[in-house]
Amino acid sequence: MKILITFAVEPEFAPWRKSRNFAETTVGDFSVYSALIGGADVDVVVTGMGPVNARRAVEAVISSAHTICISSGFTGSLKSEHAVGDVLIASSVRRVSDGKDVWSDAALIQDAQSVPGAKKVERFLSADKIADSADEKSELALSGDAIEMESFAVLSVAAERGIPAIAIRAISDRFDEGMPVDFSGSIDEKGRILKAKLALEIAGDPLRIPALIRLGRQSKIASEHLREFLENYIELLSARRTGETAELEKVARG
Repeated sequence: MKILITFAVEPEFAPWRKSRNFAETTVGDFSVYSALIGGADVDVVVTGMGPVNARRAVEAVISSAHTICISSGFTGSLKSEHAVGDVLIASSVRRVSDGKDVWSDAALIQDAQSVPGAKKVERFLSADKIADSADEKSELALSGDAIEMESFAVLSVAAERGIPAIAIRAISDRFDEGMPVDFSGSIDEKGRILKAKLALEIAGDPLRIPALIRLGRQSKIASEHLREFLENYIELLSARRTGETAELEKVARG
């Protein structure tokens, strides 16, 4: 079993990368981090923020050897029942720009639901930009449970390649919270956060610092919960697939 997992930015992946001995290789313009978890070969790619970067990264890295694809990372809550640190499993992902849907694989959803620490929701929304304000989130809440930017692109590429995929993300900001800074003005063409530019923006309005610190704390909680869930989920997938293979071999031997 070979699993491809995507994150948009390094902070989403950082706790997991520190806790595991991931080996780094290069595929095209992208670093791929690989580790053996349970009986599964796991590849991780940090795509950069936004649907264009997500599609470009997955198209470059995904291969016929991958049997599962997981779109992961942070997401913003759109409903009061989804709190910071909650890990959500999306039944579907809707592109905000045109209302088109893609679906997570049913078998992968069923397996994910059997792992403690996550809950299934009806829909993630994938947007072209960050939802900056609580008012914007309130409007979007009519259509989905959480808002992010990359899962529609990731699941679409996987579907085009015939590879089962699922969107699993952790809440980093509440339904009633806006972004403390305009991240869109501090991102380069590859979807990476420009720390120096972000620091200048913060320096121009120090009153934003407490909210930024709060977001940092919440993001750390989200990334830790996500790391723990993904570890357990991958081990379950590996164990079940190994068991299925053994059973098939037993049947074949008569």
